[in-house]
Amino acid sequence: KNALYPIGEIGDTALIDSVLPFVDHEDFRIRSQAIRTVGKIGDSTKVKVLLEHIGDPVELVRIRTADALGRIKSPLAVLDLISLLNDEFFTVRFTAAHALKEIGSPAVDRLIRWINYRPGLIIDILGAIGKEIKGEGKKKIADAISPYASDPDPVVRRKAREALFKINIQSFLTPHQLLDY
Repeated sequence: KNALYPIGEIGDTALIDSVLPFVDHEDFRIRSQAIRTVGKIGDSTKVKVLLEHIGDPVELVRIRTADALGRIKSPLAVLDLISLLNDEFFTVRFTAAHALKEIGSPAVDRLIRWINYRPGLIIDILGAIGKEIKGEGKKKIADAISPYASDPDPVVRRKAREALFKINIQSFLTPHQLLDY
């Protein structure tokens, strides 16, 4: 386990093959460190290897998998990361949300399709992505979030308004909504 850490810090893709046998190790500590190392190396050809561990029974392994996928920023991981937004552990959900923010623009269309799945959390993710992108992508995000600015759930309503404010699209709020904000 300790030998895997410096390999990740070096970040040389030539070392990736020495790490891969440990990704499936029976000891979750070794498995999670190997997954973390693959993410730190950032080899996008190993996304499928990481995706095999998205449903690992150990929370730490799922966290490290989501983190690694976020570091690699592969659009192939978007649906699997969205599925982790419903994980029983907050830490896994938080890491998956962060990974989706890291992937950014390539995740937008799928996040919009799944916005009803976990509206508050997905609105937060879309708001963070929208803050970083320009043009049509920003408008697409605002169009998806704006109906939630009038949601009956006060938490969802607040998150939608905050996200629209964050991405600087206040024009989607009605004057009444602006007064409430």
